[in-house]
Amino acid sequence: GKKDSCKQLITVVDRTPPTLVCLQNGVIGLSNSRTVIDFKMLEISSIDDCGIASKQIRRMPTDSLSNVTYKDTLHLTCEDVGKTIRIEMRVTDLAGNVNTCMSNIKVQDKTPPRLTIPANVTITCEQYSNLKSFSNLGIAQVSDECEVSLTEKIDSSLNLCKSGTILRIFIAKDKANTVIDTQRITILQSANFDPLTIIAPIDAIVTNMCNTTNFHPDSLAKIDVRYGRPILPTTRSCDLIGITYKDQEYAVENNALGNCSKIVRKWSITNHCIGSSGTIIREMTQLIIVRNTNKPIITLSPASLIFETTTCSDGTYTIAASATDDCTASPL
Repeated sequence: GKKDSCKQLITVVDRTPPTLVCLQNGVIGLSNSRTVIDFKMLEISSIDDCGIASKQIRRMPTDSLSNVTYKDTLHLTCEDVGKTIRIEMRVTDLAGNVNTCMSNIKVQDKTPPRLTIPANVTITCEQYSNLKSFSNLGIAQVSDECEVSLTEKIDSSLNLCKSGTILRIFIAKDKANTVIDTQRITILQSANFDPLTIIAPIDAIVTNMCNTTNFHPDSLAKIDVRYGRPILPTTRSCDLIGITYKDQEYAVENNALGNCSKIVRKWSITNHCIGSSGTIIREMTQLIIVRNTNKPIITLSPASLIFETTTCSDGTYTIAASATDDCTASPL
């Protein structure tokens, strides 16, 4: 009946790391300027027979000298949009055994900028001419969780009377999204030109200049600008003014003063911004007196003649003569 006993100390050691499976490649949309990422979002499974003590994540260091600590969560910001971020996951069991897993996450911004533009507007040509800046017709507003830019382009479709449509195209851009919206500005025709502000040409006397080119308005203006064309005011932005003329020439019966003809020039001023094909808004008459003080030139052929006779009998001889004049068609 003898008995004996001994004691043995057995230490149970867990040297088996946890099993970790994570999402290798994924896409995460930025919900605002900072999106929180935790372990569960990238975890597929993590198992350990003796229990898990902690689960943490970190961004992979950009170089070997960087020391990025593990945390329970990390933040994705606007700076990460468009990039693929390498995230390391680490699971630790109760015995201190560690296992890691790598996940590649592409960060996207799927929220477009919020763009508010001015309402469409209708104005007259006169209002448009006095408009100093399009911002007087409203200012666009834009907001975004990330950095955003706002640009404006102008697309003009105006006719010569300054009526039509102008489009203000607003473009809002962040790193990944573009929003475009347009304000339409309708400009109505508002012809308001006062024809009485036109300075009519004065009557002219042209001396010893019988060539018809000398009677052209531009030629007469070289003599005196008041002899030339009607003078329009410089401010007429909402009107398209056309000037035409017709001449009627008359012979002068009493030419005691050397007047050989007169030209009656009838001017017509048309505003092409009134009516479908324009409207004559004023007519005026200018009188041009053509005066010639140069005498005609007579030419004899032959210029000199000597008669010789031995019988002293009568005889005849024909002499040809011609003449030219500045203001009379040749020959005279």
